[in-house]
Amino acid sequence: MATKLAAEEKPELSLSQQLSKYFKPRTLFNTLLDTDIRYWYSAAAVAFCFAILFVIVGKEESKIGIHGVPAVLIWWFMLFYLSCLEGTQAALVALQHIDPEVYRTSHPHAYKCATLGFKGNNLDKYIIGRQFSVVFVVFMIGYCTSYDADKMENNPFDLSDGFRDSMIKLGFVSALTTIVVGQLISQIVASRCNIDYLNYRFQYYAVISVCLFMEFIGLMHFVYLIQKVVVQIKGTDEAKKKQMKNQGNPFFFWGRVVLSTGVLALCLAIVFDSLFRGDTGYAATFPDMPNYSGLIFFMLLCGLVHCTEGLQVALFAMQKMDPEEIKAHAGAQANAAVAFKGNNLQAFLIGRQALTALSMFILSLITSVQADLTKTSTSTLINGTEISSGTLNTVEEGYTILGLGNTFSSMFLENGLVGAVVLTICASLSGQVIASAFPLGFCGLPGMWIVLDACLLVEFIGLTHFSWPLADGVQKLMGKYMQDDEVYLHGSKEFARKERIFPDVRETEIMTTQVTSKPESIVLYLYTRRAGGTTVVAVDEFGVVTVIVMAVTVIVKSYLLNSIKGCLLIVMLFDVVILSYVTCFALSSFWHGCK
Repeated sequence: MATKLAAEEKPELSLSQQLSKYFKPRTLFNTLLDTDIRYWYSAAAVAFCFAILFVIVGKEESKIGIHGVPAVLIWWFMLFYLSCLEGTQAALVALQHIDPEVYRTSHPHAYKCATLGFKGNNLDKYIIGRQFSVVFVVFMIGYCTSYDADKMENNPFDLSDGFRDSMIKLGFVSALTTIVVGQLISQIVASRCNIDYLNYRFQYYAVISVCLFMEFIGLMHFVYLIQKVVVQIKGTDEAKKKQMKNQGNPFFFWGRVVLSTGVLALCLAIVFDSLFRGDTGYAATFPDMPNYSGLIFFMLLCGLVHCTEGLQVALFAMQKMDPEEIKAHAGAQANAAVAFKGNNLQAFLIGRQALTALSMFILSLITSVQADLTKTSTSTLINGTEISSGTLNTVEEGYTILGLGNTFSSMFLENGLVGAVVLTICASLSGQVIASAFPLGFCGLPGMWIVLDACLLVEFIGLTHFSWPLADGVQKLMGKYMQDDEVYLHGSKEFARKERIFPDVRETEIMTTQVTSKPESIVLYLYTRRAGGTTVVAVDEFGVVTVIVMAVTVIVKSYLLNSIKGCLLIVMLFDVVILSYVTCFALSSFWHGCK
């Protein structure tokens, strides 16, 4: 009997022994053959973008204007903090149906985070504060990584001016790295390991408490005014009573609403004035474009973010509606048929995340005010008692937007903070509030199908697919400090309830659900499955093999990127692969359609 038990017990392998099998050529070759090609060119694109950003920030050619080492540290801290903001929300909303007493002893810090987040309507307040914090951090990342044309001696890796203007200036390079490293990885890990992710003091003091403080200040309280209007139009009596209860002291509440309204008006005035004057980063990037075109792009991008945020909430609410009710609205029915087909909802959420983040980076360029603004003034010289024949003297004078002063301009205008306030209130949160009250009308708006198809196209291209193996690698490296919730909740009544409520999705109530009878939002739907619903390789194999292949790729590219020919060779190779893949997909779809 003892011999049988000894035979059944397998010795625990060391990390070196676990990794050794991935160095075998057969394992590596089979993994390469069985993997979706989008994972590989996504990994290459992310590495290439990081290389460009390290050159810009490290060589002190970015707008932040400090030494390369602290600039890189600030940039990476912003990425880390953004990942904490995204992951903490994912963990909190997933655990709101679980009794915190279950993990009080084993995870004391997670218990503190949960009790703070679930106290009263703190979760709604946290989501509002977190939304502004996310937008502000994204704008700061754009400020740290966008290059200053006056400081740049030559293009990174001798890239062409066309590539620099189209990819680096507009923020695509920064957006891709931020989406993959700063957002999706933490969301994926936190959706699997809710309890472990919250079990850190940093999440309690530096994330949840800070977001609650940001909401407490009142800069975003104009959103509550929008919510009150919506509740009066379509809210139930129960929703109206709960809203009055949640607002607390009426004098303090309305005082912050007035403060938020004034701040929003000032920010809009600054944005409009700087755009019409041509004093923003947009005018510096595109000097040949008229000044009013910047305002047009600003309004279009804010509208896009408004639509992506609202469409997400509308689709979640429509999932719980009677199909007959949806049929009454032809536009909403058509869009819902596309969104709920197969795994399109997961693809939409991934594409929406990428499209929204890219819009934020472009908006940070459009709304950031240039430093050291000057204007040319002329004066007529007077010679004694007679005026000379029109001799003019040209003088360069410094000025600031609306005469707000150099200190205020450098602290709040040059980094795009005013744009972050406008974007958060007018685009992001307002879209969620309106869509939660009128999901069918919002989803059926003319042109909403364009937004839906654009999000699906962005996900199909696959540039963010590398976030999945990176998340697997992070979870693997963390080991026992980042385990799935099943390890701690399996067998408990709360876990059984969790399994019943969340078979494939995680549900949450967001701030906007005070409008009606609590429609729920499935913000973590995409994080419970691999991108596109396809798991190509097992987690252990794919995560480790990708890290190995990625390391080899970076080493090879470090030699190739020393010359412009090597760089162009890589870019052309990626273009050929992508075009070939899309062409094969299109031909296959056409063939099956003809059959």
